[in-house]
Amino acid sequence: MTGTMVISGEAAAKLIAAPADFNGDGYRDLVVPVSTAKMGGKDGAGAVVVLYGAKSGVSASRKSLITQNTAGVPDSAETGDGFGSSSAYADLNKDGYSDLMLGAPGEDLGTTKDAGSVTVLWGGKSGLSAASTLPVPRVSSGRYGLDVAAVRDNGGAHVLVGGYDGSVEFSGTFTRTGSVGTKTANQSTPSVAVVDLADLNHDGRAEQIVTSVRVGGHTGGLVYVNPTSSTTPLPADGTTTAVGDINGDGYNDLVVGDPDLPAGGSDGY
Repeated sequence: MTGTMVISGEAAAKLIAAPADFNGDGYRDLVVPVSTAKMGGKDGAGAVVVLYGAKSGVSASRKSLITQNTAGVPDSAETGDGFGSSSAYADLNKDGYSDLMLGAPGEDLGTTKDAGSVTVLWGGKSGLSAASTLPVPRVSSGRYGLDVAAVRDNGGAHVLVGGYDGSVEFSGTFTRTGSVGTKTANQSTPSVAVVDLADLNHDGRAEQIVTSVRVGGHTGGLVYVNPTSSTTPLPADGTTTAVGDINGDGYNDLVVGDPDLPAGGSDGY
């Protein structure tokens, strides 16, 4: 997978710290999304660079540039698609190779503007190759793919996608042709900017962690765990979330980041 890109905008490339092994060689690979890249003359079409790991580490000699103009990737690069605006990985089809999910929240689906899309690039012995798209809702300005999370837990594989229309979870059996077991849409929260999947209660199954866009009267978005129509947000605003066992008690903890909170404020953990 090759191509040429032009990066526009300040700090366009964002390194994703969560590594994966897309070619099953036992070495971790890195994904560098460049969602503002100009591709094929289209501003903001977006791209990702995959750096494959080896004993000596990652190297520019072992990389792939992936865009929507790459052979095998559905659709084509268009102005403002933002391909690579979000990314996540998990072994969706349980073949031993990590798969890569990429959001393009500005994607038009037919005549539906900014519906958004999520592309799955399937891992294999030669790395990422075949691709398919997840069946996100086709809603005007839904912008699905603003964020995406993926995990494999005791219940199988799960992918959670956020957008202005809400969130949608895919779970069950995933295939390289693009079919999924179940699809569950959730519109019980405000517009979703950040999603995560993590086991918070040590039962072997991941909870949905959903953060809305910034809400009036708050410095950040509202944060929900397993949201329903009756779920109240956590007592903390934020624009980012992270999960890890901070105090070593065997349970994952949720950290909410709120960079706009004034000094001395108490609106956070």
